[in-house]
Amino acid sequence: MKKLMVCAVFCVTMTSMSAMAGSVGIVNMKQIFTSSTKVKAIKEQLTKQFSPEKANLDKLANNLQSDIQKYQKNKTVMSKTDLDSLQSQISNEEMQFRQEQGKFQQEVYTAQNEQLQQFMKVVKAAVQKVAVKNKLDLILPDNDVLYSENSLDITKQVLDEMK
Repeated sequence: MKKLMVCAVFCVTMTSMSAMAGSVGIVNMKQIFTSSTKVKAIKEQLTKQFSPEKANLDKLANNLQSDIQKYQKNKTVMSKTDLDSLQSQISNEEMQFRQEQGKFQQEVYTAQNEQLQQFMKVVKAAVQKVAVKNKLDLILPDNDVLYSENSLDITKQVLDEMK
């Protein structure tokens, strides 16, 4: 009798586990980010948006580098006042460059985060549609899964849904 009960519990457990396994899907997020046309459009838009600021930073960096090279090349032949003036100019340029660089990095970071949040809303909506269509109860990113069958991967369906 005990053996029959243990066998019945085992069968019920295995059946429920296989039923649960059938309601799980896997998504390759790396593939979503590398294959999505929306990500490419976001990158292009951010590059276009921040290219003037980057060009300005490059100009400031080149001016600073040029003045540093001028200082190092001519420091032995320059007068004390010219040397002090150039050192002061280099210090001011360096401070301005660091300020502009910090401002630029913060603006880029903020814009990237906003775009990422909007993109993730699109991804989540696509995942939800695919999950409902396939009657899946749980979707996991594939990098958090130790093992899964290829049949559980819904990445292509999610990418198609995002188009």
